Amino acid sequence: MNGYNLSRWWFNYSFENKEAKCQHTAIFLWCIELNNRMGWKSEFGLPTNSTMEGLSIGNKATYLNALKDLHDWGFIEIIKESKNQYQACIIRICSDKCHYENATPLDSALIQHSNQHSNGIGSSTVPIDKQVKDRKSTRLNS
Repeated sequence: MNGYNLSRWWFNYSFENKEAKCQHTAIFLWCIELNNRMGWKSEFGLPTNSTMEGLSIGNKATYLNALKDLHDWGFIEIIKESKNQYQACIIRICSDKCHYENATPLDSALIQHSNQHSNGIGSSTVPIDKQVKDRKSTRLNS
C-alpha cells in the first residue's frame, strides 16, 4: 500500500459521499504524509495541536468530529485517544480495507478524459509551423 492508493481510495469515497468535507480530506492526507515520513509504521501518534495548526483548523470540536468521522467511515482506526494536549492520539491507517473491486464512475471519467486528451480529441491538431529567420552574425570592430 502506498500514499497514491490511499489518496485515491479517499477521493473515490469523497466523490460518492457528500458528507465528506475538506477538513476530512486535509486530516486524512496529513495522516498519510505523516505515516510516510515515519516509514509506514502500523500505529503512530497524531498530535492534535500541531495537526490543527498545520491544517489551519481553528476549532478543536471540528477537528475531533472530523477525526471521529474518518474512524467511523473506516479510513483510520483510533487506537488510543489523547488524554490531554500534551499527548498524541494513536491511530492506524486502515490500508487493508483499501481495495478496488470495480472501477467507479470517477475512474471511468478520468480514463476517458485521458484517452481523449492523448488522442487529440477536443483539442487543435493543426501543426504549428514557425518561420526560421536567417541571422547573419556581424562582428563589431572595437
